[in-house]
Amino acid sequence: MINLKESNPAQHIGGILWIQGNMHGYSSASICGLMKISMFELGIQPDGKPSSKNTTYKQDNNAFGMSFPVKRPTKAKESRTLSDGNTSAVFASVWDSVADTFLWFKYHNIPDNIKKADNCDAIIDFAQSKSWIADMSNYKKLSTDEATKFINDGRNALLVRVAVFTSISIIVLGAFLKKSNRVKYRQYFNKLGIVGKTLLPKPATIRKRARKVATRTRARVRYARMRRAKK
Repeated sequence: MINLKESNPAQHIGGILWIQGNMHGYSSASICGLMKISMFELGIQPDGKPSSKNTTYKQDNNAFGMSFPVKRPTKAKESRTLSDGNTSAVFASVWDSVADTFLWFKYHNIPDNIKKADNCDAIIDFAQSKSWIADMSNYKKLSTDEATKFINDGRNALLVRVAVFTSISIIVLGAFLKKSNRVKYRQYFNKLGIVGKTLLPKPATIRKRARKVATRTRARVRYARMRRAKK
């Protein structure tokens, strides 16, 4: 499967925004507004890649140009100083970067009417009111259609991956459950050593264990009878 993080960062961010935005109850318009913020911060080009001058996405997994916060909770691991003297928060993944952005809005008590707005610029105006950037008018000038397309394409790519993974899982599980294939798969479990043997013990081993337990039980019964007879 194509790695969207490298091939089309905008779709990668858009797909994650779609998932997390819906998890947090954001409207499609507000998610689109967040996509515009990311597009502006990274200098996203029509091919979905950041400007060649931007290093925060590639090096820091930073999808929104976030600095390392001083007060609020954050998903960032550390801070990196940029060539222009500014700082960039460093994240373990783009997923954490997007989650950190939602933390920013939560920290600033974003109201429900902004989260569920039907105008994608409403969330940009809210970000400006909370001093994200003094003037965010240029953010709103970015194409709404282009932002929406990045989100939809990213969502569709993620759904395709889920469908493929689910299909493969069903096929593998179905094949594994067939008795004729159990021997074939046993070799892979055997490579796991004691863990594999625990997960998939041989039928003969099971019978042997059962006989051993039964023998010990019979021996204990005979011994108990002998002791009672001697009394």
